[in-house]
Amino acid sequence: MRKIGVVVWCSLVACGGTNPEVPPSSPATTAGPPATPPSGPPTTPPGGSASCSGLGSEQRSCTSAGNPGLKVCAAGTVICATTVVSLTFDDALAQQVPAAATLEKHGMRGTFFLNTWRLRMRNTENMTPAQATALQDRGHEIGGHTLDHPHLTTLTPDQQHVQICNDRANLIGLGFDVQNFAYPFGDWNASVRQAVADCRYNSARSVSGLNTKVAAETFTPKDALVLRAPRSVLTTDTLDYLEGLVTRAEGTGGWLLFTFHHICEACSDNAIRPADLETFLGWLEQRSAQGTGTARVRDVIGGTTQPVVTWP
Repeated sequence: MRKIGVVVWCSLVACGGTNPEVPPSSPATTAGPPATPPSGPPTTPPGGSASCSGLGSEQRSCTSAGNPGLKVCAAGTVICATTVVSLTFDDALAQQVPAAATLEKHGMRGTFFLNTWRLRMRNTENMTPAQATALQDRGHEIGGHTLDHPHLTTLTPDQQHVQICNDRANLIGLGFDVQNFAYPFGDWNASVRQAVADCRYNSARSVSGLNTKVAAETFTPKDALVLRAPRSVLTTDTLDYLEGLVTRAEGTGGWLLFTFHHICEACSDNAIRPADLETFLGWLEQRSAQGTGTARVRDVIGGTTQPVVTWP
């Protein structure tokens, strides 16, 4: 049985790859009750890059030279980008907090997909609720990533709903405006997808579906609950590889979602060095001349915040 509440706007954004971050104990049924959603008058979340304050949540679709695009902020100017890159970060890692500042240095905002268990477990590796709130207040998006980061396809349908719905309810209870989801490990099937829909998410990012013939997701995805994306960024990936994904997407236009985890000096096999992230973002910032810009997942998917669902 599900329970549906009402979302209130807050003040105020997946997991794939190898060596995923997993909680110390496994858990589909031990996460406890979700937090109580906040009360009070609705407020409008920040709209992304502060350097383009006039770019709000209005209709962003546009065309450039007859090609579909999205209005984004690039170098302080609103452009019609025919290739849009979303920079997403999974697992609520403390290393991602300074990475967010690096994005901001280049006029970008990201989408951070958070697990309840990391926010509740206080140690130097995990992001704190206060840090996540600061990210949201600076215009980054907060998304859901389950309570405990399990392989969702190994769970029963009820357990899947608990993991997905109650994580979203917890995050909203902490004051986050949560509209979009990322599958841990990119692991999904029809039952998991249905749980995402039942938990009232607007989209869900995978880490597969792109190949030599399909370089990017479309601005209007065929299935918003299984967004196609490259595999997670790995320590062995070169800057040429990352830049090549972008230039290949520019050949057709569309939406490219990157998935980052650790931001460190080879502390994990799904890490990127801080200096390499800085270099990549500097290069990406210059691609506005080719009609490429960045946007949060919510900016591309659109939609509104749906009611909270808790399970059971």
